[in-house]
Amino acid sequence: MVACNQFFLEFYGIATAPGANWSLLIHPDHRQRVLAECLHATMLRLPFAWEAPARRYDGAYRLVAVQGIPLSDGHTAGTGVDVTELREAQGLRRLIPPPDRLPVAAESTLTVQDVALFSIVNHVRW
Repeated sequence: MVACNQFFLEFYGIATAPGANWSLLIHPDHRQRVLAECLHATMLRLPFAWEAPARRYDGAYRLVAVQGIPLSDGHTAGTGVDVTELREAQGLRRLIPPPDRLPVAAESTLTVQDVALFSIVNHVRW
């Protein structure tokens, strides 16, 4: 990686573009896969896209979605987006029953206190 913007530097907590060491920002369990995907795309001059945990400035791993395309000069142009909250929300959405499976108010045995307790417990967990 030859060049990057200020947001990239701040997100990863680095002072300069990481150069050939960019893959060290990727979680070790995903690094080989990401490198293989990038190498394959570069060799065939194909666009690529991958998601993997990357280490942020505070040491936390965040799920990053990257898209890029190899350029004719041997470099790659691309962009990355932190999609951690999006993927978490998508996972939670699977836990919510579809509208046609929600209980009808007349059939529900939940009380206002049950709903309030559920809300408080889930707020504390998050």
